[in-house]
Amino acid sequence: VAEGSPWTADTEPFVAHSVSSYSSVIVNQVRYGTCTHSRGFGSSYGYIDGRVPVRIVYILRISHLCRDARLPTLDADLAIVQIFQNDGNLPLMPWYTR
Repeated sequence: VAEGSPWTADTEPFVAHSVSSYSSVIVNQVRYGTCTHSRGFGSSYGYIDGRVPVRIVYILRISHLCRDARLPTLDADLAIVQIFQNDGNLPLMPWYTR
C-alpha cells in the first residue's frame, strides 16, 4: 500500500511490530558483520549482484503482525548496504587488461 493511500478492507498497512538489529550473521558458513558494530566491523565487506563490492551497514530482522489474526506474522531478514563508488580519475594499474 503506497504511503498516503486510503486503507480499505482488502489492504494491509505495513507497521513494523518488531525490528531487531544484529552485529553479524553466518550464512553458508561465512560470517557477515556490520560496520556500525565493533563486533561485526572486521567482516563488514561483501558482494552483491555477482561481484559488486559493498559495505554492510545494518543487518535487520523485521516482523509485521497482520490485521487478520488467521494469517501468520510476516518476517523479513535484510541488510542495508553501501555500494563503493569508482573514481574515474584513478590511473590504470599495471595488471589491468582490457
